[in-house]
Amino acid sequence: MFIVHNVIRNLWRNKGRSVLIIIVATIIAAASTIGFAIVQAAQRARASALENTTIGAQISLDRNKIMQSANSSGQKPDMGSFGKAT
Repeated sequence: MFIVHNVIRNLWRNKGRSVLIIIVATIIAAASTIGFAIVQAAQRARASALENTTIGAQISLDRNKIMQSANSSGQKPDMGSFGKAT
């Protein structure tokens, strides 16, 4: 009880400093809460964007067409380069 009584007496004795400490603590708590909410929203937005991302196109090599074009031009295709393409 002695400690509580001294705390209350000290708060009333230094009203300006006590109010300033309360204001600063409130601002820090509000900024922390807002920052945490922003981080959570960014993580949720990133997760939902990754879930909604789909492949729209695929690049592939048509080896039959390469063989036909090489045969029509009279060239012999380099079969070793086909293994390197994959």
